[in-house]
Formats: sequence, C-alpha cells, structure tokens
Amino acid sequence: MDAFKLTGGGIKMDILDIVTKQAVKRATTVALKKGKEEGLKKGKAEGLKEGLKEGKEDGLREGVLTVAREMKLAGVSLDEIARFTKLTIAELEGI
Repeated sequence: MDAFKLTGGGIKMDILDIVTKQAVKRATTVALKKGKEEGLKKGKAEGLKEGLKEGKEDGLREGVLTVAREMKLAGVSLDEIARFTKLTIAELEGI
C-alpha cells in the first residue's frame, strides 16, 4: 500500500494526508447536503410567494371581469366600464 511507504515524511505524513482527505471529503459532503437543504427551503418559499402573487393577480382580474359583466348587463356604456375597470373596449366586447 502506498500509504505506508517510508518515504519523505514517513508513515505519519501519509496517514495524516489520508485522514485530512477523508475529513475534507466528509466536510464537503455535509456542506453540500446543508446547501441543498437550504436551497430547497429557499426555493419552496420563493415558489409559494410567486404562486400567491399570481393567485392574487388572477383573483383581482376575475373580480374586475365580473364587475364589468354586471355593469354591461346593467346597461352601462363600454366607455364608462373601460374608464372604471381599465379594461379595453375589445376586452369588454369579448365578455
């Protein structure tokens, strides 16, 4: 075995080198695992935040469309509906 050759620093240096490499490997494995866990946690939090934002936007849009439909059914002009809802005339004609 190369680790036990009596060259240079001798057996003590070879064993120290092996132990050091093993310690670095273990530390790297632990750090990678921790980094992966933190990355997943952060990704989930960001995904939830983005999902909530999109859901809120979709809900607001649906609310505006509902009000616009009701206004249209009540006989309010498309120009007035567009003014209050910020929808385009083309969008209002399509609902």
